[in-house]
Amino acid sequence: MTDNHILDNYEIVEDNILKTEEDKNIPNLILSQKDGENFIIKYWPRNITSDEQVLESIWQHELRQLQRLKGYPGVGDYIVYPVESKKTNEGFYLVLNSDGRVPASYLLNRKTLSLPRNSHWLTRLKDPTVRIRFWKNICRITNAIGLLHAQGLLHRHLDENSILTYEYEDDDYNDFQLTGFEWSIRMPTLTTAKIKPIGEQGKISTFATDWIDLGILISKFLKIELSQIKNLSFSAEHFISNHDLTISEVTIIRSLLGIQPIQQNAIKELLSEKEILHSINRIINELTEFYKKTKNIHGVAINTKYEQPNNNKEKKDLFHCIQKKFYNKNHFTISRDDSEIIKKFVCDDLSDSPVLFVNTLETNHHEVILRGKELCYVLTPFQPDHRTNDKTWELGYSQYAYLELPAKFFNKENYIEINSNNISCFTHYEAKKFLSNNDDSLNLMPWNLVFAETGKDKNKRNEAHLKLLEGLTAVHIANIAYAKAEIFPVENISEDSEPDNVSSWIFKFVPRHDEATEELSKSLGIESPSVRLEKIINSSDNNDKLSWSLVNNKDFSKVDDEILLELYGYENDSNKQDIYSFISKKPLPEWKEFFIVPDSLEGTLRQITRHANTLDMLENHVELMNVITSPQSHLLVNNEEIIAKDIMASLDESKQKVFSKVLSTLPMNLVQGPPGVGKTHLVKALSQFIFKEEPNSRILFTAQNHATVQHLYHEVVKDFTNQEEHINSPIIVRCNKVSGEDNAVLNSADETGLEYLRRFVESDLFRDSSNHKLKNDIANLLKAPPAKRYPLINQLIKSASLIFATTNSDYVERMIKERAQFDWSIMEESGKVTGIELISPLLLSYRRLMIGDHHQLPPYRSIELKNILVNNQKLTNTFEEVDSINNFRLKNELIRNGHFSSINGSQAKEIGLRATRFVNLFESLILADEQEDIRYEQLFGKDKIRKNKLSSMLSVQHRMHPYIAEVISNVFYKDKLVTDKDMERKYLDEDFDAVINLKEESALKNTPPIIWINQPDIQKVKGSRAGEHKPIWSNENECKEVISLLKDLDKNAAPTKKMKLAVLSPYSNQVKLISKSIEIEKKKNGFKTLLNNFIPPDDNYGYCLTVDSFQGGEADIIIISLVRNNGKSTIKSALGFLSDQRRINVLFSRAKHKLIIIGSYDFLKSWSNRIAKENLEEYDFITKLTKKLDLSLSESKLSSIELELIENKGKKNGK
Repeated sequence: MTDNHILDNYEIVEDNILKTEEDKNIPNLILSQKDGENFIIKYWPRNITSDEQVLESIWQHELRQLQRLKGYPGVGDYIVYPVESKKTNEGFYLVLNSDGRVPASYLLNRKTLSLPRNSHWLTRLKDPTVRIRFWKNICRITNAIGLLHAQGLLHRHLDENSILTYEYEDDDYNDFQLTGFEWSIRMPTLTTAKIKPIGEQGKISTFATDWIDLGILISKFLKIELSQIKNLSFSAEHFISNHDLTISEVTIIRSLLGIQPIQQNAIKELLSEKEILHSINRIINELTEFYKKTKNIHGVAINTKYEQPNNNKEKKDLFHCIQKKFYNKNHFTISRDDSEIIKKFVCDDLSDSPVLFVNTLETNHHEVILRGKELCYVLTPFQPDHRTNDKTWELGYSQYAYLELPAKFFNKENYIEINSNNISCFTHYEAKKFLSNNDDSLNLMPWNLVFAETGKDKNKRNEAHLKLLEGLTAVHIANIAYAKAEIFPVENISEDSEPDNVSSWIFKFVPRHDEATEELSKSLGIESPSVRLEKIINSSDNNDKLSWSLVNNKDFSKVDDEILLELYGYENDSNKQDIYSFISKKPLPEWKEFFIVPDSLEGTLRQITRHANTLDMLENHVELMNVITSPQSHLLVNNEEIIAKDIMASLDESKQKVFSKVLSTLPMNLVQGPPGVGKTHLVKALSQFIFKEEPNSRILFTAQNHATVQHLYHEVVKDFTNQEEHINSPIIVRCNKVSGEDNAVLNSADETGLEYLRRFVESDLFRDSSNHKLKNDIANLLKAPPAKRYPLINQLIKSASLIFATTNSDYVERMIKERAQFDWSIMEESGKVTGIELISPLLLSYRRLMIGDHHQLPPYRSIELKNILVNNQKLTNTFEEVDSINNFRLKNELIRNGHFSSINGSQAKEIGLRATRFVNLFESLILADEQEDIRYEQLFGKDKIRKNKLSSMLSVQHRMHPYIAEVISNVFYKDKLVTDKDMERKYLDEDFDAVINLKEESALKNTPPIIWINQPDIQKVKGSRAGEHKPIWSNENECKEVISLLKDLDKNAAPTKKMKLAVLSPYSNQVKLISKSIEIEKKKNGFKTLLNNFIPPDDNYGYCLTVDSFQGGEADIIIISLVRNNGKSTIKSALGFLSDQRRINVLFSRAKHKLIIIGSYDFLKSWSNRIAKENLEEYDFITKLTKKLDLSLSESKLSSIELELIENKGKKNGK
């Protein structure tokens, strides 16, 4: 709790505007200002008569509901948002960004000026034009309630106090906002807890009661007696004659109140947002048409009396424009006092069918120009009385003009021709007099009724949002092009039945030349299809797991016709042509052309379609686009006190700081997690705190791969138990695939659904029911296949407290489509997924936590995507290629609308460079935040802490021996990564040789945690066979050293407990070679030795793994085979993967106790020297690495063992 008085930061305009009583737990509302902006402060004061715990619960409840709703797609400005909250000794504060709006009740109860036109528009609802405004704003409240209901929330307190409206009239009809969420509740979903009544005794709350409250509110605004409108004996004609309503208005009010159906002949219906909005729009159209019949004059008020400030090269003071045109025509100079001449000039200028141009701004205000024969008049709403801020479009007001129509108004849809006979001109003085007399004789039609007919009365994207969507779409287009390039043209040369299975066929294919596919490969800068196909088949890590499909086109069409294949074998014919054999369960179809695709084309299509849908959803999510384009300016600091001593005690100092920052900063946090820092432990601690504070919270956990999702699930859920019968145990759903198909039934969800069904069948409610048919249907669901339980699974997803899914999951997309919303979205491995894939979970919550490490493995194919995006010609070719694809499901709105078809070369270059930031969105946001740090430090010095910091780093590692961690910290993390003090003591005091009972005969005896088994540099040793071998990217000598090491450990080590061991290499061919050699050795010894003393790492079936498959993994002993040792002349060809600092970081940071590296140190050192000499900054980590390794060697933290002596205990060169 803090003593700081929040009101000290605000200027109080008016206190307790609703005159609330202190003993009713109703907040005091304070109108305030800060830095020229208007706010409403809700204040629950502490006093003797109030229960402080209840007050705090109400305050927290409203704050959390508002935070939930803010992140909801499409919520726009329907709901008022919190900007600050605080708990002090005086009470509980919530500051709302009202933008000048105040509660409707405050305006209606306030004394107004005597002139009827100066009263608020809500007091003039008998006027049909005002009622158009009213119903448009009721649409806004209907949308807001619909958004609540979509989340399973009830408002329960809809009245004049919960509607905010502007104090003044403006051209913006987007007026009403909804507030008052302190009494809202979530509708019960699936639960195992006993139902405990809440709320007022005897009061029932449902979705329908919110609509009833809306009907009551509308009746109050329109001054209709509730008893009369509820009584059907009062006919519609009664309200038409006494209240000037239409039949449709009477119908909608009675429908909302539940008195009559909204549609004729409907016996019973459940009201929904869609039907209500349809009826209200019909009312607006009727009132508009009625008004057009009676009001047809468009009034223009001109003001040339006083000179207007001119800050625009094109827009000029109206008088100067008229004066110039008049002089050019008559050679006579007029003055500002020649009002009749000026008025006559304007009337003549508008006498020949003038054209109205409307440009609707992002704020829903309008830029309006009326183009005459000579001038383009800038129109704004007229302000009748300068004592108020009220403005009206009954008259268009002109003080400025353009000599030529500005380019921004050139658009075929944003104009309408106006009948000259319906235009009436006024001087400023005449207009004020006319409106003050409230003279209806002229039948003025407000200009804003005409705006809708221009076809542009809608929200427009701002420039920053458009650039974001263009960049993300460019990445999407590049992905589509790559997917298309992996549809390989082939020719069938034979079809035979499989000898062992008569219901299977064997197809043989050879690569086929296809000009279009070859051109696409060239435009992408990749190898020809036949070369890439051969590499996939010969070099895949998962050929035994990889599925294939056969299709008849390369344009993603007719995917339902695809035939699934299984690779049977490959060979070369006498001409050395590749022949590939596949097994199929179906005979070969009679197609003109054949194409084969790795994995299912249907699955690829679904994934790309998901990305397109995600981009379309983002386009409607203004809040998220704001957060991504300018995160620092949208960051809010929450001043709620964090009481979590028990949780904090389990965290190291670094995690404690990050824990507090994540909980107090919203809507987005980035956490960088270097190797071994315990990211999952932080996630677990956050989850515990969130559910401790708010047991009904909902959290979505996502990660890039299934293994990480599994790990998160096991770590997070094990402490979630609840024994209290009235507290709902959290529903936990793990979105796991039980087969290779993307849309497979969710195993965990179905298991959970079955558990609920069993409990329900055993309940008193089920047993006491007399509906035997329903009971029988429910009981049958227990034995039915999972597909029959889909509705139950969907309900589980909607009700779940914790959901675990992969980032690109089919179910994440379904949750977006069904408008699910979570209190938190926590994304692990954020550095390993593309920006588009990250958008999906970001859409599902307002509070977002991204955890990852941009210094470890990047998103799949990120380098290739960036190569396209930075190459103008490649990118332009890609735009054209994707534009030619007819499958619209792959395309988002920007592509479908042909946005990229008109892009020129310079625009494509700009879009491509911008798009590279979105390939790895997590990295881009972190780097941008680091730049903000640098600028802030330059301005204010190191001692000042930047409050709107988006990112933080976990800096204490618990995995690696401190000697190993020193290397990682120095080379990759600027020495900011430190070892936990307790772990450091444990490692330094521990005798690892004793732990594994290592004998004196072992070559590893008395060696430090890092060992380099050196191989000669083949560039220096003539005739050396220590280098790389065929197949490509394999090294037989290093493989032999791995086997020698394993033999040494098998013979000389006897661990008291099974230790984890892994053999890693950057190359799959080397991994295969080592795995094969291990199996050969095991066979020689009757499978009795070699690896019996060790177990594989968690979540892995084998000991030998590629580095790309092992991010996040760890083992007690890691053996690395670097492979590269050659005489090639360029750094990329010589070092290959070793030139990628992210892979080297992952490779060297997996070991806990012992890191054993096999490779040529001299070879690496020679390239390190060359990099330093040529100042190749991209690869300077190699220079850092060799310097640090040299230092470690000199400090006896590393030992170098010569290659040929490893089997004879070895000659150790460590000091």
